[in-house]
Amino acid sequence: MIPSDIDRLVILGGSLTALALIRAAHRLGLPVTVLCADEQIACLSKLAAHVTVDEFDDDALLAALRALPDLAGSALVCDGDRMLRFLGRHRDALDASVGLILHPGNDVLDICLDKAACGWWCRAQDIPTPTTYEVDDALTRVSPPPAYPILIRPEETQHGTGRDVPKAMELHNDEDLAIVLERFRKAGVRPVVTESLLVVGLRQFSIGVARRADGETRVVTAEKLRPLPHHCAAGSYVRTLEAPAARDMALAAMADLDYFGIAELEILHDPETGHYHLIEINARPWAQFSIALAAGVDMLGFLLNRERPEQARPAAWIDFGGDLYFAFSSQGAVRGKELSLFAWLRSVLGANAYAYWDRADCGPFWRKLRELAGRVF
Repeated sequence: MIPSDIDRLVILGGSLTALALIRAAHRLGLPVTVLCADEQIACLSKLAAHVTVDEFDDDALLAALRALPDLAGSALVCDGDRMLRFLGRHRDALDASVGLILHPGNDVLDICLDKAACGWWCRAQDIPTPTTYEVDDALTRVSPPPAYPILIRPEETQHGTGRDVPKAMELHNDEDLAIVLERFRKAGVRPVVTESLLVVGLRQFSIGVARRADGETRVVTAEKLRPLPHHCAAGSYVRTLEAPAARDMALAAMADLDYFGIAELEILHDPETGHYHLIEINARPWAQFSIALAAGVDMLGFLLNRERPEQARPAAWIDFGGDLYFAFSSQGAVRGKELSLFAWLRSVLGANAYAYWDRADCGPFWRKLRELAGRVF
């Protein structure tokens, strides 16, 4: 049951995801308070109050939360995995003081936050997922001996940490594996190693789901079109589409988990076999969260009983600076003739959801524009 007296949204973290949540809450008429370190992009939004706090200090975060007025009348949401781990460590205290936590219980978080555990869970549920290899505690050996190619990525999402490890990387031999494992060791980051599905024509689906305790859902289905899969990078251009098989796989996983809250599920489709594979479950809103509203799906309003029904419509989300880089850098899709200039321009002009731009909230956009200009000039 959703409390009827929720009249504020509290966001832990100040990332791009938090910025999208701020704007979604503002549309619902909900005041927003963001707790994060200074200089985060969400701090520049004029649509939210900002409380500066050390995001790595649990005691400081708890104190800042307890100092907020009417926490019992607030809904709490985390913008990333680090904040989800904070929630997991202090679940009892937060359950007792916060009106509504928009995330599932710790048993579900434990599955979603550990990529290896998520792989084991998928296999137990007969959900197709890439084979996962065991990595020893010293990060020196993978077992059983891998059948190359393999994919290596951080076990925990590293966005914004500054640690020098790849988001994902395909490896083809033992020598490369040893070099990359050393890189993870030096960074103090544990990797997960899986079978690689990077084949020509691979499609990357992003399925956003909001699910209530009664099992009712709202869903938005999108495809990550850029960067291309072999770049193994965060999405810069995402477009909605109909993909019933991917959507149904995501909804089945949510039902098996008895999930509550907002999630994004990453699903790959192998055109050679026709198979779909569940890659990851992000137990929170995601960077492209604003694509849902642009497509007429009000996930936050749905969870808070403030939903405003809208007509479903096509939507395309763009991070223009990131997309410009992935199109025109030395490894870019346009320069590498994987994408024509005309096709790129047409897609950019067709976007109706944006990482930073919002007519009512321009501060984050102007900062990113200045940063982009500084890199160019």
